[in-house]
Amino acid sequence: MMTIRDKYHMKKNWMGDPCAPTNYAWKGLHCSYAVSTPPTITGLNLSSSGLSGNISSSFASLKRLQYLDLSHNNLTGSIPDALSQLSLLTLLDLTGNQLGGSIPSGLLRRTQDESLTLRFVPGTF
Repeated sequence: MMTIRDKYHMKKNWMGDPCAPTNYAWKGLHCSYAVSTPPTITGLNLSSSGLSGNISSSFASLKRLQYLDLSHNNLTGSIPDALSQLSLLTLLDLTGNQLGGSIPSGLLRRTQDESLTLRFVPGTF
């Protein structure tokens, strides 16, 4: 998360552990608090956060991520194939950006088998 925060020069008050203590979890993050494991990030809502540039492949390091909302930013470039590695991802929202290129085959397959909902503006890829 620190790599992502630094890449996009996040203006949010993100310091310390993203998920703990529970009352101070970072804004825009959803964490899982299973008893037998440390807290893990399962959701990330960075909608309308002023992000610009390409989509960081560092998102792929968040292995337990189930939803990723990057909508309504100024993201450009293509969707990184690294996002295909997020096997638990069920929602990826990319609407309201200036992305181009093709959708990585791994993500496309998952949209076809309906294990992933991919939101974007048709015709922008």
